[in-house]
Order: sequence, then structure tokens, then C-alpha cells
Amino acid sequence: MDNFEQLSLIERVNMLLGVEEPVDNNKIQKTHKGKTPSNKVKILRIPVDKSILEGNLMELPFISYFKTKEPLTVVEYFWVDSKGTERKIEVRGSKWGVPNEYCFDVLTALFRLHIKQNKSVEFNIDENRWNMNKTIHFSLTELAKEMGYKSFGKNVFDKLDIALETLNDTTIYNKANGAFLDTKSNTYLTTEAKESIGIIRNYKSYRYSKLKEGDKRINYRNIKDFTSVTIDDFIYESLCNSYFKIFNYEQFQKLDMGIAKKIFLLLNKWRSERHKVFLKWETLYQRIPLISTNKEEEKPDKYKKRRIRDACKKLIEVGFVEKVHENTIGVEFIFDDKAKNELAITVDDEELRQYDTLSGILNALNNINLTTEQIESILNNVSIDMIKKTLRNTHHLSLEDKRKSILEL
Repeated sequence: MDNFEQLSLIERVNMLLGVEEPVDNNKIQKTHKGKTPSNKVKILRIPVDKSILEGNLMELPFISYFKTKEPLTVVEYFWVDSKGTERKIEVRGSKWGVPNEYCFDVLTALFRLHIKQNKSVEFNIDENRWNMNKTIHFSLTELAKEMGYKSFGKNVFDKLDIALETLNDTTIYNKANGAFLDTKSNTYLTTEAKESIGIIRNYKSYRYSKLKEGDKRINYRNIKDFTSVTIDDFIYESLCNSYFKIFNYEQFQKLDMGIAKKIFLLLNKWRSERHKVFLKWETLYQRIPLISTNKEEEKPDKYKKRRIRDACKKLIEVGFVEKVHENTIGVEFIFDDKAKNELAITVDDEELRQYDTLSGILNALNNINLTTEQIESILNNVSIDMIKKTLRNTHHLSLEDKRKSILEL
């Protein structure tokens, strides 16, 4: 969001920090390092080569990357977080099975269409949320074009239809120790709550099939605005509460390997503009995922590492990563020459995710003992992404060092 105007969140800051007196807008506004807060309408404009994806969908290992003789309609995936807590989800798919990498391509293309149709998204300061459309209207031709198809016909549209059905019918259940980040409370939903989320809902598609005598056949290319889906309630609320990540969609589309695309998104989510990131092999196995809860179907580590190495080559080819180093523990991803004197961080996603929402950022600023006036001034004059980056980069430092880094922005 570095290219976008900063959100004015003074009233929301006071509310979240428990300040009873409302902000007097008639008073002279405070400045930060001589800068005056912007009074323009707060609008997020996504660049033409970019797209977004909701945070849970980026991180949850809900996609199957293994081909099976019979469709897998229910699959469990697990991962162990940095604190040693095992988290688990159960994915229940459709009659076609659980979502595969083609379904994930369709999902990212849907979000891309959603962003292209909206062009810009307005932030509602009073409600502290983005005003996003919940329903995505499109034609199958538009979806196919977004996915890179050059020719269109029944086979392509039938394949898209199956993927959309699968995404529409899929439900993800939280099975162990919390897996979904609830952006309203900035906490993980626990199994005691028995929560589940969907991906898309209310899939509607109107296509011409049988023709009456004398009717002229309709070309698939000419069918417009006959398809729509609604974003699942939980995912939609996450988007409106800023739990999404902007990424380079054109670069993403150049990747022709599903595992490479997943690593691309994970690194986009976890990198926080670092020039180096280190991921353990086990973290990659679990979060892509390349593991199976059925030990009889489990692939050997040699196979998993080969798939990841192939994916890393793809990331280098498209220019996302400059080079990678590996050892017995994991993989170091190097993004540019500036990384020479920088120590690679081991991504601690469970702890760093607290800075992915506006409420999490505000709580963090409050926890480092900034005054309300200091928080108001910084929010008005420093980009949210820069604040987030600084909080993540100083996560393991002392409170005083964190405070100093924020005040120097």
C-alpha cells in the first residue's frame, strides 16, 4: 500500500484506546515532522498489474497437490506453529473432490476480476472498514481470459464450471487449536467454537445448451454477465477489516507450477519487505501442503524437496527471487543484492500475524507506550505498510527500541 494515501484513523484510534473525549475537528490538527494530515477521501487503488487475496486463503494449507485415482472429498491438513502447537483443519469438498491447484488458479483469477471491476476501494472511516462488493459478476469468457486461455469452448467452460462448483461446495473446519484468524477480535477461532468457513457461495451460471428450432447458435464468446459468486461471510469480513495482501498478479501468472505459486504467496505474506527469508523444510511441507494425514500415502522427503527445488527455480525465472540457498534445516530465499549484509529471518508467522490487521497495529502502538497524540500523528503521516514493516522488523527488540524505531518514522 506504499503508493496509496494514508488512512485518517484518529476517531477510531481514540475509540480503540478507550479515549472518551471525541476528537474536536475544529481544533488545529497536529502535524508530524512538519507535515499536515491529508483531508482527502481515503481510497485504495490497486495498480493494474496487482491483485489481492484474503490472508487466511493465502496461508491455510487447503489445496491438494496430489493426484488420486478417486476424488478425495474429505482431507485433513495439519501444521505446527512456532510455539510447538499443532493446528489442524478438515477440508470437505464437493462430489468432484477437495480443491486442487487448478481450483486455486480459478480462485485467484476471481479476486483479480473483483479488483479490476471495482478499480478502487473506499475506506469507511466511521466504520473502520473497507467498502468492498461481496458479489463478483463475470462471464466464463472473462474468467478464462484472466487465467490466460487463448481459445474458448465447451471443454474450457466445463472445466471452469467444475472448479467453481468445487470452490462453492467446499467447507473448511477448524479441528485443532485454532486455525482461522478472526479479524474482528484479532484472535484465532478455537475448536470449542466449532467454526467453519467457506470460500465462495451462491454460484450462479446461466449458459445456453439446447436450442429451439430456428434459433441461432450463441457463441460462447458472446455470453456476458451470466455468472456470479458471493464471497463467503467470514472471508468477506476479513477483507473489509484489512486482512488481505496485495501481490504482483502478472508475475504470479507467469508461474506454471502450483507449488511455486503457493510459495510465492506465502513469501509475499510473510516477507514484510525483508531482503532475505528463511523457511524450514517442515514449514514448507506443512503450509503448501506436501504432507498427508494418511501415512500410507505420505511421500518421502526426497520427493518433497525435489518439488520445492523445482518451484524455487520457477520463482527465480520470473524474477521474484534472485537466488536460494538450502541446508538440512531449510531454504533461504534471497530477493536482491541488498541482502548481503542482512541476517535472514526465520518466519514466525503466528506471532507476526498480529500486525496484519488495523486493530492489531493499533494495539501494538498502544503497547509500546505511545501517547494517543503520537499515535494519531503517526497514522496520519506514515503509510500503514511502513508502520507494519517496522513493527514486524522490531518484533524481537526491547519495548524501548521498538518505540524509538516507530517515532523515527
